[in-house]
Amino acid sequence: MSVLENNFDTKSTVSNVLDEFSTDMPTEDAALKLFNGEWSSHIPGFGFGYSAHIFERVRIDFFRNQIGTFVGKDVLELGPLEAAQTYLMATEGANVLAIESNKRSFLRCLIVQNLFQFHAKFTLGDFRPYLAATGKRFDFILATGVLYHMTDPLQLIEDMCRTSDTIGVWTHYYDAGQLKENPKLSHRYDHEPTEIEWHGRTMRQHRQAYKDMLTWVGFSGGTAPTSAWLTRDSLLGAFDALGFDVTIDHDIPYFEAGPCIQFCAKRRK
Repeated sequence: MSVLENNFDTKSTVSNVLDEFSTDMPTEDAALKLFNGEWSSHIPGFGFGYSAHIFERVRIDFFRNQIGTFVGKDVLELGPLEAAQTYLMATEGANVLAIESNKRSFLRCLIVQNLFQFHAKFTLGDFRPYLAATGKRFDFILATGVLYHMTDPLQLIEDMCRTSDTIGVWTHYYDAGQLKENPKLSHRYDHEPTEIEWHGRTMRQHRQAYKDMLTWVGFSGGTAPTSAWLTRDSLLGAFDALGFDVTIDHDIPYFEAGPCIQFCAKRRK
């Protein structure tokens, strides 16, 4: 018996292993096709995802205007999803550390980085324990599309505010006028708020359940089956309580996926 036959059950393994090889002509979009049906981003020049705006510069332009420049800035990006904003900040000269907990999203980030050839460090893991433990300070933290996926968004806000003086946020928030009366969204929320005494203020948040969203392989939400959505007043009030002033870029109460807001929070001098 050969060494190969001695060490491997060839009948049960070879066909499965060989299925993992590509025999196609190498193309730029071959790696993108590995995640067909999972992409959230519409990749410039290639397509794939359903959200064309993610790679547009409008969001990053707002944050750059708030901080002056990305050149030489140490940036912590929470939940890069598919590296769109990582790419935009890195190509403007930022030193980006991007932490992604979704394993498939992490791999898609690496594919985008390989495709567009930009410098950034992507790390697989949960940014919550990292923020709680790190002593490093960052010039800017980017937290777009993450707060409403947290089970404890107030703790994340506190940890971000300890780690940087400037924080960029895009997030959903709870508003009964939109969510309680919307038949497409209402069933996902507890409409009675949970009240939390926090830094001398009463904060209100509402439990949200992902439900059937968890059956999609491209799901890129939180690490638990539920999350907590802060009300708008509690969201902005949390930054105020920690000594930050907020500049709002846009606030859309009737956004189709739920009320959303984008702002930059800066520590008061």
